[in-house]
Amino acid sequence: MEEKKLRVSAGEKNLERAHDWVKTADEKAGFTLTISIALLGASLFVIEPATRVVTESVSRGQWYWALIVPLCVVFAVYIYSDLRAIWLLIEVVKPRTTPTTKRQSPLFFGTIASMELEAFKARMRSMGHEELLNEISDQTYIASEIAAMKYSNLHLAFSKLVVAVIAGILFIGLTAITSAIMLP
Repeated sequence: MEEKKLRVSAGEKNLERAHDWVKTADEKAGFTLTISIALLGASLFVIEPATRVVTESVSRGQWYWALIVPLCVVFAVYIYSDLRAIWLLIEVVKPRTTPTTKRQSPLFFGTIASMELEAFKARMRSMGHEELLNEISDQTYIASEIAAMKYSNLHLAFSKLVVAVIAGILFIGLTAITSAIMLP
C-alpha cells in the first residue's frame, strides 16, 4: 500500500512540474507579447517621416529609389516579424479548454466542469490507485505536450522578435539617413 501511495505522490509531483512548465511559458509569453505590441506601437512614430521620404523620393526622380527600396523592404521585414511574433505569442497564451485526447479524464478541468457534482464525486471515489496513477500519468503527458508546443512557439517568437528589433533599428536609421538627404 505504501508503494502505491509513493507512486501516486511521485506522479502528482511530476504533473505539478509539467503544469509549472506550462505556467512559466505563459508568463514569458505574456511579457514578450507586451514588448512586441509596444514595439509595433512605437513604429507609428516613424511611419510619418518615412512616408514623407517616400513621397519626396517619388517626386524627385529615379536614383532615390535606391534609398527607398531598402527602406520599404526593411519596414516590411520589421512589420512581418513583429506581427508573426505577436501571433505566435498569442498561440502560447491562449487558453486550451478542450482535451487533446478523446478520453474523459476526471482530472481535466473541462471534463470536471461538464459533469454533475455528484457524478464527479462518485467517479473520484471509485478510482483505485492504478487508475488514479494512469490518469495522473495521462495528464502529465498531455501537459508536457502542451508545454513543448508552447516553448516551441515561444522560441520561434523570440527569434522573430529579434529580427523585428534589428529591422526596426535599421528602419529608424534608414529613415533618419534618407530624411537628412532628401528633406529640407
